[in-house]
Amino acid sequence: MSRKFIIIIIPIIIFAQWQIQIVDTHGGAGASLSLDSQGNPYISYGDPDSSFLKCAQFSNSNWNIMIVDSLIVRYGWPIASLCLDKNNIPLIAHYYEDNEDLRVAFWYDSTWGITTVDSSGRTGFSPSIITDTAGTLHISYFTRDFYDLRYSYGDTSGWAIDVIDTANIRCSLSSLDLDISSNPHITYIQLLGNSQGCVKYAKKQGGTWYTASFDSNETPLPGAIATDSLSHPHIVYSVMHSIVKYSHWNGSEWIIEEVDSVPRQVTCVDIALDGNGIPHIVYSIDEMGIWYAYKTPGGSWQKEQVINGIFGQVSLALDRTDTPHIAFHDNRTFYAKRSQTNIEHRKSFFPENLITVYPNPTRTIVGIRFSGISNDIKALSVFDVSGRVVRNLSALLFNPGDAVNWDLCDECGYRVEPGVYFLIAKLGTMLINRKIIVVR
Repeated sequence: MSRKFIIIIIPIIIFAQWQIQIVDTHGGAGASLSLDSQGNPYISYGDPDSSFLKCAQFSNSNWNIMIVDSLIVRYGWPIASLCLDKNNIPLIAHYYEDNEDLRVAFWYDSTWGITTVDSSGRTGFSPSIITDTAGTLHISYFTRDFYDLRYSYGDTSGWAIDVIDTANIRCSLSSLDLDISSNPHITYIQLLGNSQGCVKYAKKQGGTWYTASFDSNETPLPGAIATDSLSHPHIVYSVMHSIVKYSHWNGSEWIIEEVDSVPRQVTCVDIALDGNGIPHIVYSIDEMGIWYAYKTPGGSWQKEQVINGIFGQVSLALDRTDTPHIAFHDNRTFYAKRSQTNIEHRKSFFPENLITVYPNPTRTIVGIRFSGISNDIKALSVFDVSGRVVRNLSALLFNPGDAVNWDLCDECGYRVEPGVYFLIAKLGTMLINRKIIVVR
């Protein structure tokens, strides 16, 4: 289907330095947001009035709204998930009510194409979709006939399907991200009885799924996941209806923190990591609106209200300047962007000259210079693209001065192969990363 119409931008309010627009006055179910390479937003959402799946694209100061597919919006949790491929082509995974299966819609030659991914029973609930650099699509989702969590990967020519977990899984929301090696990481909730549950995490590596659980608590709300440059997962979720929590894997254990405790019910959460690995979180609170939080270098959480009211699903994305963009809905679909001039203080936490590497690209040696912070760095290592430690440089931090050198050798003294490597410095509780390119 290719019907479309234009809605001119309507700025409705500037609230706490957030620029907020009504995208569509008809529609408001399961908003999912992605940004193209220029930072322009795309939003997919369901329209309960017309029973259509829609996609809104921001272009030339207008919202271009397209009808993607027909579906019946009956469930309170997300029925669609949006991503963009490397060519900025939108792809939307969604549950199709008529056939009760999982579909993917893709924009092709000025129209929407549809392909079926999984049709085994009532399947495709709460999908989460992402594409890797090779163009392969990855989707996590639930089934209601078998009450299991599934993962599909492939493209329009064919799909492979894995059943990840069947242990009393709550069929409400899964969240998927890929690490730097395109391995999938998924978070979801397992029910334990008597309103108890736990957060679950699954990772596929070498063809095998590994699962873990943590933070057993009362009435956990499914959350969202993002992976950092070390392929470590960061997860946000809520418990006891009113406590927002953030957990991350530090390489040996889960570190769990409380982000916020509120007097009303938390209804939805999302997370994104900026270029320095700092977590940014959005969450919706019943009758208290949409809230945004990010972690400061001192380890505390800076929180602010985006807009007051009663809203449902919320989706977060960061652009190349780490500016947050948010999509959310009530019986309408909204888009919010934080004012650039008011986020400069976050960028100043880790200015580009804080750690510099030179020459880069390099053939023989890399000089690593610190701008007055060498005494504050707790660890310094070089990783390859798979997340494996190539060289631990932490011992060099004890040498006097604000610079160290890497001779392009691994821990065994062998020269590394040409390619991309990542220098990771731990400053307090934060990670600062720099890309190093080794050439012949």
